[in-house]
Amino acid sequence: MANTEDRKFDELEIVIIDGNGKTYKVKTEKKRLITAKGPLGESTISITKKGAQFISSPCPNHTCIKTGLIKKVNETAACVPNKIIITIKPGNDNSLHKQSPLDGLTQ
Repeated sequence: MANTEDRKFDELEIVIIDGNGKTYKVKTEKKRLITAKGPLGESTISITKKGAQFISSPCPNHTCIKTGLIKKVNETAACVPNKIIITIKPGNDNSLHKQSPLDGLTQ
C-alpha cells in the first residue's frame, strides 16, 4: 500500500473552510484561483498541480501568504484573522464526511 504522502498532487483535493464555517472541496486536476470570504474580506487561494497557497488576503501581517505552498497530505495553511483554512486531503478521504466535535482549527 502506497503512502498517501507519496500520491501525485492531482489525485488529491483541497479542503477550504471559509470565514462562515462552510467547507468546500476542490479537486486538484487543473489550475485555478479560489476566492474565500472571511470577516476581514476576501482571501485568494491558488491551486495548481504543485500545491495550494494563499496569494492575497486582507489580514495585517500576511502570515498566511508567507506560509507558501502546501503540497503534502494533511498539510495546512491558515489565515487566522480572516478565519480561512486550507488543507490537503486524499481524493477519496471519507473522513471529510464524518461529523467531528472539533472545529477546523483543532482538527
